[in-house]
Amino acid sequence: YLAALEDRHLEALQTSASPLARFGWAILPFYADFYQQRIGRWTASMHDPLAAAVLLEPDLVQEAVERPMEVEPFLD
Repeated sequence: YLAALEDRHLEALQTSASPLARFGWAILPFYADFYQQRIGRWTASMHDPLAAAVLLEPDLVQEAVERPMEVEPFLD
């Protein structure tokens, strides 16, 4: 599964008057443009916030999935 912003999340950020949401929407292109190239969808990964949420509330995890993972290093 991909922990990513869905269209409803993007719309909520875009239309919110909240200063935090406005900030999030302002910086989102730096992430979303990257994911557009990688997975073909303008979105952003939520793996880090999800990890923090699970640390604080371990009961959020209801199952585990094992699958191969490929890590691509960023080289200058």
